[in-house]
Amino acid sequence: MKPKKCKECGNKFTPKYKTTEMFCSGICAFEYKQKNYQKPHTPIRKVSDKRRSQLYTYAMMKKNFMSKHKTCFVCVRNDATDVHHMKGRENELLLDIKFWLPVCRECHRKITDDSAWAIREGYSLKRNG
Repeated sequence: MKPKKCKECGNKFTPKYKTTEMFCSGICAFEYKQKNYQKPHTPIRKVSDKRRSQLYTYAMMKKNFMSKHKTCFVCVRNDATDVHHMKGRENELLLDIKFWLPVCRECHRKITDDSAWAIREGYSLKRNG
């Protein structure tokens, strides 16, 4: 067999086999791979598997909840379109129905814009304590 040029160090070498050898030794092959290795890029997940499962369960529970509660709890004249989470949506509170409130879009906006009023009226609860 005729000599080849090593892809890593540039030295000439005679291949041992009739394959596509590109390196004079295992060390050159290793160094070449280390130098040209790029770690595969995996993007950071926006939602964890646990939270994705909670959101799926929440969607089912919300549909059931909204079918039973058709009227806004605040104004009592509009149809309920949203679920207000009186204590927030963090962690396990997302699925805790005792802190859910069926509200229309306008009342939900009012609750979120004026949290002091909402707490005073009992539509929201303090989150710490």
